[in-house]
Amino acid sequence: MLRLPPGTPLIDLWIDVQTATTDDLKLEAIDLALRIEAAETDARGLRLRFGAVLMELKAREKKKKRRWLDFVEGRLSIERAQATRYMNLAKNYSRVSNLPPGLSMREETKVLDDERREAKKAARKEELIARGEAVDLPVLTGDTDYSLAIVEGNAARLFVSDQGVDLIVTSPPYNLGKAYGGSSDRLDYEHEYMPLVATWANEMARVLAWGGRLAIVVPLDTFDDGADQHRAVYADWVLELQNAGLVYQHTIVWAEDTITKTTARGSVDSPSAPHVIARVEMIAVFSKGVWNLGRNSDAHNLSHEQWLDWTNGVWRIPGERQSLHPAAFPEALADRLVRLYSFQGDTVLDPFLGSGTTALAAVKLGRNVIGIDRDPEMVALARGRLAAYLHEESN
Repeated sequence: MLRLPPGTPLIDLWIDVQTATTDDLKLEAIDLALRIEAAETDARGLRLRFGAVLMELKAREKKKKRRWLDFVEGRLSIERAQATRYMNLAKNYSRVSNLPPGLSMREETKVLDDERREAKKAARKEELIARGEAVDLPVLTGDTDYSLAIVEGNAARLFVSDQGVDLIVTSPPYNLGKAYGGSSDRLDYEHEYMPLVATWANEMARVLAWGGRLAIVVPLDTFDDGADQHRAVYADWVLELQNAGLVYQHTIVWAEDTITKTTARGSVDSPSAPHVIARVEMIAVFSKGVWNLGRNSDAHNLSHEQWLDWTNGVWRIPGERQSLHPAAFPEALADRLVRLYSFQGDTVLDPFLGSGTTALAAVKLGRNVIGIDRDPEMVALARGRLAAYLHEESN
């Protein structure tokens, strides 16, 4: 069996990996997995070697991925995602070797993820500046009042005061691993994403005024290929928003018909393991307390024809394709939601603003607007879109 002797420099991580037989590599992988599990001190060298061995085995069985996965999950008793983390450490062994000693694998991975995220953000910002879209809106807020605020912030800790908004129109991260500006939303669903959903739900409930509305765009479900299962995202969100004290009112089915993951249909031409793809997204609508606001004489932007058409709960609006945001929804969708659920002069919030579509639609309809996003590049992009619109309107 191959094994690096104690004290072997990390620069020699790849020695004999490519020349060893597949059987020897598998035996070493089993041995390393056991040694890592039993290690009481710094196991960095073991982890890096383990990652290198896994990478070589995967490369050799490139055409038989299932066999590699069976070995990892069966013989080594580790999940695919964990194996990927080991391999990622090995790919970046030069950087990892320079980290402070004693870090756990989770800490090492976090350092790499943070550095990669910052590099993407920097590249993203340079792209926006080069395209002339990273511009500031001249005046966004006053000391005590605002009519338009587009700011960087965290949806888990909104700066908005209690009961400060009349309508929330938003679409949160779906946890599909898509890159938003310089960040990605790939979290452990049960232990990381859902606790965040609960926090976001409570914050949105806090800032809604009594009688305020929430229209939130979420997928019906998502498919986790690594875990080979569907996640009932819409149902989970509805439950958490109800737990936060909001009252469920109804759901609009948005038939955007632009979902193209046809390769995720499962077993081809067989009942063995089919995966059903619904080419829709759900718009769940809630209120904080009462639904009937009794404001029949207040100014709004909703015609009789629009009211008649849009109270039909299936909306067929083509999806949006933006080069600068991977999950933007169309302005027509935001326009409908603002018209249908708010009055002129109301304050509209989008705590996951992205490229600023909700803010743009709401400003055009005479609403006060608060837009918040954690990504500074998205904030810059949204400000640029609003600035361009306001400049055009003033000329």
